[in-house]
Amino acid sequence: MSVVGIDSGWFNREYMGSEFKALMGVSVTLNNKEKFRRLYDEVLNDLFRKYSLERKRVIYKASFLTEQLLERTNPFISEFLKRLESEIIRVDVYYTFYPDNFSRDIITCSDSYPRAVNPIKFMNNIYNSYPHYCIWKYIEAYNPRKASFEVDFFSGKITPAWNSIKTLKNIHIYFSGCECNKAISLADIIQRYIVNTMRGKIGLGNITRCLRNSLEKTEINSHFMGPHHDYLSNMAYTDNIDMDNRHFIVHPIYWMAWQSISGHSEEKNMFEWNQRYIELMRIAELKNGCVRYYEPKDITQILDKKIDIICLMNEKGNSIIEAIKSFAPEVNILSLRE
Repeated sequence: MSVVGIDSGWFNREYMGSEFKALMGVSVTLNNKEKFRRLYDEVLNDLFRKYSLERKRVIYKASFLTEQLLERTNPFISEFLKRLESEIIRVDVYYTFYPDNFSRDIITCSDSYPRAVNPIKFMNNIYNSYPHYCIWKYIEAYNPRKASFEVDFFSGKITPAWNSIKTLKNIHIYFSGCECNKAISLADIIQRYIVNTMRGKIGLGNITRCLRNSLEKTEINSHFMGPHHDYLSNMAYTDNIDMDNRHFIVHPIYWMAWQSISGHSEEKNMFEWNQRYIELMRIAELKNGCVRYYEPKDITQILDKKIDIICLMNEKGNSIIEAIKSFAPEVNILSLRE
C-alpha cells in the first residue's frame, strides 16, 4: 500500500508593492513506508555530517530545519530530495487563490442561512481545513485503490468535499504531524522549498521547474483549486458547524502536560528544542502515534483512556496531571520532566 503524506500552508509573494497570497498544499506519494522511514534517517544523518552539524531531531519540520541551517537551508533540502527520490512516486501541489478580476463574494452556509464572504476572508476561513481539500482532489484525480493518507491535523466547517471523504477508512490525522510523521515532514519540507525558491507566479510550469533539479524522475503535478464552479461548489462550507474528524485521529496521543515558567512567549520555542520534547516525538513516531499539548476542550472529547499517555514535561505540569486524573483516573502517566 502506498502512503500519501499531506501538509499545507500559505504561499506569499510581493509583486510591485502589492502582496499575492495563496493557499498551498503538498502531497507526496511514497512507494513503501518502512523503506522510506529508514532512508529518511540515513539521508539526514549523511547530510548533517556533510554540513558538519549535529542532527538534533529525529524528524524535522521545515521551520526547525530553517532555524538550524539558516542560509544553507535550500541546498540542504535540494540534496535531501535527490537522495529520497527512489522512494517518491509523485508530488502533487494544490493551490487556491482568486484573481483580481474575480470580484464577487463566495456564498457559504447554504444549508443554514447563506452568507456572502469576500475571497480573502474565505481563504482565511478555510486555511485550517485545507488538507481535506487536498485529500478530496487527490482521490478525484487518481481514484487510488490502495493508499493510506497521513495528514497533518486539520479542522474546519462542513463542506461537500468533506462529506465525500468522511466515511473513508484510510485517512490518518496526526497532531504535530510534521514532527512525528516522516511522510508529513517531507510534504512540509517540499512546500517550504517551493516557497523559498520558486520564481514567478504559482503554476504547474514554475512548480515543475522549481522541483525538477532535485526530483529528476518523479512525476510532478499541480491542481489549481480556484474560482471554477466545480471547486467553489465543493469547497464552500455549507454550514457554520465544525466537521467531526475525531475518528481519523491516530492513537496513542501523547498529551504534553507542560506550562510556561517565565510567561515569556519565547519559552515555548526553547522548550521545543529541549531533549525531552525531541525524545517524545521520537517515541510517538516509533509507536505510530502523535503529540498534542494539553488542551482542556480537546482532551475531554478525544482522550482514549486506555491507549493515550499523559506526559509530565515540567514541574508546573503537575497541576494539569491532577486535572486530567479527576475525570480519567486510569490514564497512563509518563514522566519526562527534568
